[in-house]
Amino acid sequence: MVKRKEEKRLKGSLFQRGKNGLWYYRLTVARRLSKQIPMKTSDYERALEQARYYDSLLEVRRAEDAAARFCEYKGLLKRKSSLSLTVLWDMYEKSPNRDHAGKHTHDGYRATMTEFVMFAQKNCNSLDDITFEVAQQFSEYLKTTGLSVYTHNRKIKRLKKIFGCFRDYYLGENPFQSPVLLRKDREERDHAEPRRAFTRNQIQRIKEVLDDPSFKMKNKAEIKVIYYLGMCTGLRLKDCVLLKWAEVDMTRKHLSLLQHKTNRLVQIPIADVLYDILLEAKNWRRDSYVCPNCAERYQREDKHGKNIGSNLLDHDVLKVIRQIGLEPSMEVKGRKKRANVYGFHSLRHTFCSLAAESPDVTREAIRSIIGDSEKIIDKYYTHSSTASQKKAIEAVVSIPAGVSGSQDMRMQRIKAVIESAPDNPIIQQIKSILALDQSSQTVSST
Repeated sequence: MVKRKEEKRLKGSLFQRGKNGLWYYRLTVARRLSKQIPMKTSDYERALEQARYYDSLLEVRRAEDAAARFCEYKGLLKRKSSLSLTVLWDMYEKSPNRDHAGKHTHDGYRATMTEFVMFAQKNCNSLDDITFEVAQQFSEYLKTTGLSVYTHNRKIKRLKKIFGCFRDYYLGENPFQSPVLLRKDREERDHAEPRRAFTRNQIQRIKEVLDDPSFKMKNKAEIKVIYYLGMCTGLRLKDCVLLKWAEVDMTRKHLSLLQHKTNRLVQIPIADVLYDILLEAKNWRRDSYVCPNCAERYQREDKHGKNIGSNLLDHDVLKVIRQIGLEPSMEVKGRKKRANVYGFHSLRHTFCSLAAESPDVTREAIRSIIGDSEKIIDKYYTHSSTASQKKAIEAVVSIPAGVSGSQDMRMQRIKAVIESAPDNPIIQQIKSILALDQSSQTVSST
């Protein structure tokens, strides 16, 4: 940006964060000590006026006088910039520092902020009234609503990010900064029921149900495509339902799409079985969606503009799971809602679980496919590592007494070579010697 004539007379430099963002003043207050002062305004003229005031503080000879003037000015500025609770969400949406995630995440942030404002309005009127004590009271309130530990902590973390965008409008720390507002995982250790992955047998039964002509359900052909997308890619339900043909490259056999939840780009190869399913889907192509009827149903809204389609489609998907004899949810002590055990998201767990069983599939490869670093990756790959450790320990403790590990390994390799060698008199003699040696060890051990 070209430096304007008025700015050249300043002792520091003005700069703006983001398009139409807030102005800041970078000022050297002592030798090698630079300070960035928030102007708390997006108006250039007002920011310039405040910068001139800070320049005047440097001309005061006595430090005490400068400090007094500075505190007085900050006090006036604070009262001018005090924000009402009703405008906090609008301020967050305009903030250049807000979390630019997908629409689903954005709606979750708004719902949490609305819940907090309704709670805080009983005793608070503005942002200046929101203290750590208020945040702690809200955390205690959430504990009475029957939420899981994960949901409780997710709401606190959302508020921490939201109030982090208001740091130029209040003094002190973020009221939701303290970790004591979060609940501990051990609170649900005895009765928590995590989301389960499907077994290979259950996956096969799901395929059989989807191919069974006697099993009737709404948009069954499209539901089959959605299930195969989940099986072969590990994508979330919304990404599968709202997949567009523009995101499918049938020539190069790969998908390229932005995930709705994280807004991250993922590129996934198309497996042969999924390729055949997508070829069948081309027969009903009528618009941009791979599954047009399900996409329309998923995006359905009520008369107030609230989305109701996601629950409708989730209900359709669960019909398949119930058909193979699995109960999707269960009662959990201490929670208001039933805990989901099996659902479409279980395919995401299954994808990671089966990948972890293969020694050639790395953790990084799975992360590049599913698009983030969720705990489910660590969950199954940690289990895989534990299994490998167990095998290693069993291999060590199974070595006969008096035989070193390296010697035993060499003997095993020798036996493997002899077993695979062409049969001849010499090989026959060696095999008989090894058999005699093994029988003598058995007798001595008894």
